[in-house]
Amino acid sequence: MRLTTKIKLKSSFEQKLLLKATLSKCSEACNYTSSIVFLSGIRNKIDLQKLLYFEIKEEFGLSAQMALLCIHKTANDYHSSTNPCQRYYSEKSTVAFDERVLTVFPDKKEVSIWTVGGRQRLSFLMGEKQKPLLDKRVGQSDLLFENGEFFLLIGYEEKEPTPVRPQEFLGVDLGIKKLAIDSEKEAFSGEMVEKKRQKFVCRRKILQKKGTKNAKRSLCKLRKKESNFRKTKNHEIAKRLVLKAKGTPFGIALEDLKGIRKELTVRKRARSQFSSWSFGQLRKYIEYKARLHGVTVVFVDPRNTSRRCSRCGYTDKKNRKSQAEFCCRSCGYFEDADFVGALNIRQKARNSYGRDAIRAEGALSAGSSQSFANLPKPTMIGTATQAFPFRGE
Repeated sequence: MRLTTKIKLKSSFEQKLLLKATLSKCSEACNYTSSIVFLSGIRNKIDLQKLLYFEIKEEFGLSAQMALLCIHKTANDYHSSTNPCQRYYSEKSTVAFDERVLTVFPDKKEVSIWTVGGRQRLSFLMGEKQKPLLDKRVGQSDLLFENGEFFLLIGYEEKEPTPVRPQEFLGVDLGIKKLAIDSEKEAFSGEMVEKKRQKFVCRRKILQKKGTKNAKRSLCKLRKKESNFRKTKNHEIAKRLVLKAKGTPFGIALEDLKGIRKELTVRKRARSQFSSWSFGQLRKYIEYKARLHGVTVVFVDPRNTSRRCSRCGYTDKKNRKSQAEFCCRSCGYFEDADFVGALNIRQKARNSYGRDAIRAEGALSAGSSQSFANLPKPTMIGTATQAFPFRGE
């Protein structure tokens, strides 16, 4: 699996000017290439290379390799996007560097990088955990300008362990009031997140009313702060769920929520709350962390997961009394609505994955309630250390 690590470059004032000029020239070259791609319809990077290589190299004062990298970047961006509009690149757009124009010396904590003013040697800062990652680096690295400083996003390869064939599933229901709750009833409350969101909203309204340059700069900082907060919480939730399943015969079952915002209608006052949290990001984090730890992740159809009774199977819209309460109109089963959804997700994963594949030591039978207390204890974080038992429906 290809991942990235971020290191900060320590540069003098003159070196910063050279790096900024390099980003500016590369963005100009990418914009020129983008206009040619948009007008001609040529998206193949080899054809673009034959057509524009000498022109871009001479017109923008780039080295041979940088001219190729700018052409390839623009072509790849058009291939990965379905947007029919022309792409534009700002002066701060990231630029890819390969081993011909960037050399990393991990032992000396230095890099040698090409700029429009010639090669520059810069030192960088990194943590102890990043040292072994730099030895695994492969492919291109991106030069990023952020908050007045330059960073390198260095790609490296991480070996994936062989996924464990799941014998049982941990159903996970995503929501707003509870960001996530699993089929063992461990919940990740969204109360603190909602308070933080409201704080960001109020602050944003005040700054937008002012409209001054300083207010706009503060808005940019606020946006990044909110984005970092969201990423941190999603990383925490994903890590907890994956470590819970690691080392056990459990896989993780999630709802396939792609396009859910297009299908659902929400009241105006709830739109901000509904659309502010990134469930796609959380799903992505769970997927890649699960791959790193050899945990299988499956996705199920989300239809009726909040309306079906996990005990008797009766499905009715009226089973969901409120956002937080579930009461079956057939058998009277009363439980937390999000927890019932997690149980239904687990059951759908069992059905879709195959009964034989999830039979735990030959003991699972239709309608039975078995204990999984004898399974190896999962690695946990925080204070929860006990193994999670199987909950019958």
